[in-house]
Amino acid sequence: MTESRPSRHVQLATLLAEEVSTGRWRIGTRLPTTRQLAKQYRTSLSTVQAALGILQDVGVVATRPGAGIWVVGHPGEVGTALRRVAVILPMRRHFERALDGIAHVLTPRGVEIGVTVTHSDARGEIDAVSHAFRAGADALIMAPIRDLGATAPLWTEVLAELAVPVVFIERQPPDVPGCRISHVTSDLRQGTRAAVAHLLSHGRHQLALYVPGLYGLWRDIVDGFVEAAHQAGAPLRPELIEISQAHPGQATEFARRCLEYGADAVFAAHEAQTIELLGALSEVGLRAPTDLSVMELCDRAAESYSLSGLRLPRWEIGATAARILVDRFESRITTTSHVNMHPELVIRTSCGSHD
Repeated sequence: MTESRPSRHVQLATLLAEEVSTGRWRIGTRLPTTRQLAKQYRTSLSTVQAALGILQDVGVVATRPGAGIWVVGHPGEVGTALRRVAVILPMRRHFERALDGIAHVLTPRGVEIGVTVTHSDARGEIDAVSHAFRAGADALIMAPIRDLGATAPLWTEVLAELAVPVVFIERQPPDVPGCRISHVTSDLRQGTRAAVAHLLSHGRHQLALYVPGLYGLWRDIVDGFVEAAHQAGAPLRPELIEISQAHPGQATEFARRCLEYGADAVFAAHEAQTIELLGALSEVGLRAPTDLSVMELCDRAAESYSLSGLRLPRWEIGATAARILVDRFESRITTTSHVNMHPELVIRTSCGSHD
């Protein structure tokens, strides 16, 4: 388990908010220019602008045309009792934008954010939750390693006994009586349907699917893929649907089946497997987008390889999860919230079209 630090602009927003709270920058005071602040805090202009944007969104500062940036309110002056939020994630890289969204909402309110990365260790995940509340966390935002069933140790040993607000991001809470965990997720079933519809509209007819399992986000992708293909009357060959954890030779085997059965489009839903598959497709003589289209969940690998796919609304998911907690404390809302957010369909060269 490792503790994770917030982004630089979030750290600067926290520092500026503290200086407003302690009276260094009083309400009615004009702040130095962004260039002066960048020099004063030894950071970039873009970092200063992003930090001020956070403070402006929650009413701490305001821009007056021709007159600069002014302090107009105190962080957390609404009177929320929310002081510390624990954020527990299986990995940092895929949730970086979610962390920025969380900080965007909580930092200007003076809420301390403690981030723990479990590196997908199930026992470490349970220990992290227990430690967070021993350390005084008022609420929890969490992406468990997997969706939880009623008998999952994380639920039975820890979460079922918690009396504080909990919000899952990109995971479903257990479907059991008395569970009061809110969740905010990407609607990958709808997103995958849109991706398949795009492929079919551009003349792709023999679709292939490559996912690492039938659980969590992957299950929604499989369901959306099959639903969209059946609705459009597109043929689905069992040989072109691979649902399994990675194993030696898997990508090569699947690439050969794509060649043998005439696949002209592949939706791959795991970063490392997708990169391996691209190499295997090239080895059997299939090139994207000339011979077949390739789509993936958009992340750094998708951008690096110019892959089309679904961009998950991670920043918005993080911000929404944080607002749910703020509402619970400020407005005393006691109902749970369940929010599905639509991913964005991003078309790059691997799909053969940009429209």
